[in-house]
Amino acid sequence: MRLHRFITTFTKIGNDIVISDEKALHQLFKVFRMRVGDSLIICDNDYRDVVCEITERTHTSVTCRIVEEKNIVPDTRKIIIALAMIKKESFEYALEKMTEVGVTDIVPLMTKRTVKIGFRRERYEDILREATEQSGRGKIPKLHEPISLQDYLDQSQGLRLVADVVDADDGTRPGKNAPKEHFSPDDTARTILIGPEGGWDEAERSLFTKHHIPKVSFGSSVLRAETAAMIAGWYTKNN
Repeated sequence: MRLHRFITTFTKIGNDIVISDEKALHQLFKVFRMRVGDSLIICDNDYRDVVCEITERTHTSVTCRIVEEKNIVPDTRKIIIALAMIKKESFEYALEKMTEVGVTDIVPLMTKRTVKIGFRRERYEDILREATEQSGRGKIPKLHEPISLQDYLDQSQGLRLVADVVDADDGTRPGKNAPKEHFSPDDTARTILIGPEGGWDEAERSLFTKHHIPKVSFGSSVLRAETAAMIAGWYTKNN
């Protein structure tokens, strides 16, 4: 039977851990109806899982006996997806799937064709945490503050940037026509930019040229932004 897994802060006392985070307690006892004697996994959000058994519960904390501690393989490559702010449901779906495939940093971009400007940090961070718990990853992706495309490019000098144009129709593929250095296995950080519904406008395409960012795509099909974000994250993690 697969154990429920939670990411939260805790205090280690001898062979016990004590959890007092209100949100974690709500999940444990209100959502999953866990009881004394139940086993679970607690992750410290720093690549360590603790398999433990609930031994005591109060209104403000829970004590668990440590059964086993496991180190999780850390992320060896920083994968940054700079995704245009898109419609609420689509953006939330993208957050979940980018987490599952291994993205480490997510930058919400404000672009000319952005149609959704609300930024619900608490809601988004809950989605990232739950997706990290479910997928078995050892660290929650970092969610950056929204930033305009112009400002982001101006601040990102020196990074290896790759622009994945959602509405590209030239069939350019990563590793084929893109400069080889952008896909070197020795890279420790890679950034992919994903455009909004409707794609990049001409002024934004000019910015890519100005900053020497290659235009690539994942085939001739027109992808939704959330699909492109998921595929780009998976591809970059595995190549």
